[in-house]
Amino acid sequence: MRNDRERAYRASFRPHLQVQTEGIVPSPIFVAALLTVARLRIIRLSDEAITADCDARDRTIKTIILDHWRDTGGCIPAFGGITGYVLVVMAGYGGVDFGLPYDVNGDPAGGIKKVERLGEATLVTGGGDTRLTGLLKNEPIRVIRAGKDSGW
Repeated sequence: MRNDRERAYRASFRPHLQVQTEGIVPSPIFVAALLTVARLRIIRLSDEAITADCDARDRTIKTIILDHWRDTGGCIPAFGGITGYVLVVMAGYGGVDFGLPYDVNGDPAGGIKKVERLGEATLVTGGGDTRLTGLLKNEPIRVIRAGKDSGW
């Protein structure tokens, strides 16, 4: 069963950005289950970003990271502050892939490293019903900021 999952994962693998956060385990967990961990912490990349040469890729990744940081206010619901990003470039085995780290300014932050795959939060109701998992995955995530002009 595990080998089947690994084969399926490797067959469908696409390079992506994984958002690194202060928290590893979501709190409250129901937020991650409703929105999905992948939606909160994975940034899908265009084919152009994936196939570009190293310099063009780094410029594209920097722009994506800066836009993501600005759009999220540097914080991911249920996981806390963003501490960095990893461009996951190669599927590994046993829940570990390989990627290139970037800091929150979009600059490369070292050589290739092991990256643990993200788990998935699941909402289970009586009888093992998981239909609520991902309920809000198609809803836009809006950042609400309190401040003197916001009326809060």
